[in-house]
Amino acid sequence: MARLQKQCSDSIHFTLVGDKGTRSELKRELRHFSDVLPALQNTDVFARQSGGIIGFPTTLVIDNNGEILVNNRGMMKDTILNRLANQLTQGLCSP
Repeated sequence: MARLQKQCSDSIHFTLVGDKGTRSELKRELRHFSDVLPALQNTDVFARQSGGIIGFPTTLVIDNNGEILVNNRGMMKDTILNRLANQLTQGLCSP
């Protein structure tokens, strides 16, 4: 995700969402991720709107209108994430 964020920042954006932890616990976990990826703490509103996050990790792809296009629970392989980014950007982001 960090590589795609750097390469495709004009057309695709990634945000990490932490859940089930205190703010300090989530900050400690963020040290394992690239600082090019913004991070937010989950809210009840987001959880409701996204259909609830049941498994971790979960990848949600949300379009500019707030519609969920992809809801994938579990790890997403790099090849699938690359293909998805390429499709969503209509070829503008082809790593």
